[in-house]
Amino acid sequence: MSDAHLTPQHFLWRIENGVGVVTLDRPERKNPLTFDSYAELCDLFRGLHAPNEVKAVVITGAGTLGHRPSRTCRRSCTRAALG
Repeated sequence: MSDAHLTPQHFLWRIENGVGVVTLDRPERKNPLTFDSYAELCDLFRGLHAPNEVKAVVITGAGTLGHRPSRTCRRSCTRAALG
């Protein structure tokens, strides 16, 4: 499957050097992952037929965060990253 075969309605999609990049593109709504966008992601992943086409997928959001995470969140994320 190439970029030309998919025209997602709920996110942007591209492949760069074997990495698929999903960009949730509704920053005014804080880039929600809705039931519709989740279903579309499932269809996208099922449609990747070539095993070496995409080795990893990055999911990101458009726009800026607009606030800093709380101290508790930063500690939890750090602990999770360190194992």
